[in-house]
Amino acid sequence: MIHKLVNRYSYKKMKWLMIGLTVLFAVLFIVSLVFAILTQIELNSYTTLTM
Repeated sequence: MIHKLVNRYSYKKMKWLMIGLTVLFAVLFIVSLVFAILTQIELNSYTTLTM
């Protein structure tokens, strides 16, 4: 599938598209991880579960 895209568009465009998508998904993952950690701390569910 990637070979078809590279043949259809230029290698340079596909390279930057893949880099952009990787960076975008990495940033989204980090942001969601931070929100999950903050929610976990705010709810303090670990203490609630171990009581």
